[in-house]
Amino acid sequence: MRPFTPFVRPLTAAALTAAAGLASAAHAAEPIGETGRITLGDTVDSGVSETVTLRNSYTDPVVVAFINTRNGDQSVQVRVSDVTGSSFVIFMEEPDGQGHNPESVSYVVMERGSHFLADGRKVEAGSVDTATTHRGASGFAGDGVSFSAGFDGAPAVLHGLNSYANGDFMASMATAVDADGFEIGLEAAETGAAAAVETVAWIAFEPGEGTLDGSPYFIGAGADGSNDGVGQGPHAIAFAGFDAAPDVIASVLGTHGVDGAWARGAGQFDAGGQTVYAEEDQIRDSERGHADEPIAYVAFAADTDLVAAEGHLKWRLRNAADPSSGGNWAIRDLAFCADAACADPLSGVAFDSGNAFDWAPVDDAFDGDAGTFWKTHGVDPGNTYIGLELDRPAVVQGIDLDADNVVYTPGAYYVEYYDADAAAWVVADYLMGAGDLDAAVSLRERFPTAWRLRNAVESHNGSNWALRELTFCADAACAEGLSGAAFDSGHAFDWAPVENAFDGDTGTFWKTTGSAAGEVYIGQSFDAVTEVGGLYLRTDNIVYTVDEVLVEYYDAVAEAWVTADYLTGFDGSADDTRAVTVRDRFPVSWRLRNAVESHNGSNWALRELTFCADAACAEGLSGEAFDSGHAFDWAPVEQAFDGDSGTFWKTTGSAAGEVYLGQDFAGVTEVGGLYLRTDNIVYTVDEVLVEYYDIVSGGWVTAASLAGFAGSADHTIGLD
Repeated sequence: MRPFTPFVRPLTAAALTAAAGLASAAHAAEPIGETGRITLGDTVDSGVSETVTLRNSYTDPVVVAFINTRNGDQSVQVRVSDVTGSSFVIFMEEPDGQGHNPESVSYVVMERGSHFLADGRKVEAGSVDTATTHRGASGFAGDGVSFSAGFDGAPAVLHGLNSYANGDFMASMATAVDADGFEIGLEAAETGAAAAVETVAWIAFEPGEGTLDGSPYFIGAGADGSNDGVGQGPHAIAFAGFDAAPDVIASVLGTHGVDGAWARGAGQFDAGGQTVYAEEDQIRDSERGHADEPIAYVAFAADTDLVAAEGHLKWRLRNAADPSSGGNWAIRDLAFCADAACADPLSGVAFDSGNAFDWAPVDDAFDGDAGTFWKTHGVDPGNTYIGLELDRPAVVQGIDLDADNVVYTPGAYYVEYYDADAAAWVVADYLMGAGDLDAAVSLRERFPTAWRLRNAVESHNGSNWALRELTFCADAACAEGLSGAAFDSGHAFDWAPVENAFDGDTGTFWKTTGSAAGEVYIGQSFDAVTEVGGLYLRTDNIVYTVDEVLVEYYDAVAEAWVTADYLTGFDGSADDTRAVTVRDRFPVSWRLRNAVESHNGSNWALRELTFCADAACAEGLSGEAFDSGHAFDWAPVEQAFDGDSGTFWKTTGSAAGEVYLGQDFAGVTEVGGLYLRTDNIVYTVDEVLVEYYDIVSGGWVTAASLAGFAGSADHTIGLD
């Protein structure tokens, strides 16, 4: 075992927060909604309701449903209740409380809040708890709803009940829809149904057509100029491009028919269209004629997952350094682009940090006129920014910056986006370069601008470390070497400077004076964020070779050195090419430790133990056995790893948590599973901790807690 405490400056909390934000941004967007369809065989008054299990999980969803078919002509409506993040209850109900023929019902689910679909179309969802009710022959007035961010025009508002408090027929109404909001309430029509506080769900879609995951969709709202009652000319919705009938949800938006109405399928429901009636009840009278009403609708391919747009609405450039002038930063023109080549500049509302000169405002940086410019005063590193607020989420993939005189150029920039969920700015990329900047932008989790090797132990002679050659490479096989500015820790002899390690000449070398483990390093800094995938070393004589090294990078955003990998086993006077992996942990030893005493309270025995690379233990690992020193001389730890179940390791008595056995490996080793052959039950420990020694943090870490071991049995256990 080689306990080692590194001299690594930790990441700041702000840097860790930024990295976490980037990790989530890089992942595929989760669905914010879904559509689906179900057949309901009868009404709730006939005892029929169905629970729909959602394909996706939600935090706070709302649901709107619509009866597409007309297998029974009696007036009927669909309702939803018991909405959770994973399911809801759905049922039909006739105004007269009777049964009904089976009907097909489409539904749309949406996470509460304001969103953009994958193609940038805006949608907002919510609900209102209200007892405000319209009844036949009365005026229409609902509770006011304001959108959190207005639409460009009136959206298509779908609505429906998400509760069943009144225990009787009830529908919903939406009126006075415009770009900023609408009114919503309950619709009793002429039924006389009792009013009770109900939850009315609503989903507002920006109208238009598009495609999601290769399938078309159609969203609209409006009147068609003809009466929409049952038996009259239905409102016809036409669409194209579907292979089969899509999921269609429709709602009445108007208040022209004072009797009140709700949307219901009128007969056609197929791949080419849906007809809709403004359906009335027949409680007070039998007629169901109705005035022309605006109908809102959506049509998505069956079982569509509604995925949020990737990207963000606000992007900015922030100075990571002082301009050469030490005070002013100026930009002639700036473009944020959706592509790396900046053929597709994004547009939006310009903003800055508020320290621009009045005569050089932020808009001058986006006007396409190189004769005008934006210029700031009082610039300190990190405190000045310039950006755009877009009208649709986007991922910036390129920057095109025309700088002013080089003295007004910082030379290093943070590209940042605003994470609305976290209410925080997150660094997406770090760009370097004085003067004009034409650069691709990436979403990164780390920002390495320099790489180095640091000695985890002393050299063989305890004093000097020498390297003939060192190359940092972009790939594991070192087919693509990288070049940068050489640096070291300052321990080199004057006649063996750091440049000698990067000159391609094995006749020269870099050599240090004596220093302790962890204090000597050698590396290169680069002029851009640079990932290292491998390295090549030509070592010197074995006496000047360091057997264990840390591969580290300097994160320009966190302003800290971070350990990426730990490499061991270097021969003297040899060429060595190594892959470099950026790791979260650095396990070099694994062990089992007793979380409780054995059954007899004294001795623990194991016939066999194998640490494995995989959960099924198809690939066993080998290493140097060790234990806590409690074993009997005649039952040493090696017998637990000898492949012979006739021998065993057995301890003298000790308290819970004090006894362990394990293996030390030659380098960083991940364990995916383990195999145990237990001894007689009296010598078996029922609960064990699986732990690894992290060479960088210098401590033991619990990887898993396992329990329930039978005596005299084989156990193969996978580890997460």
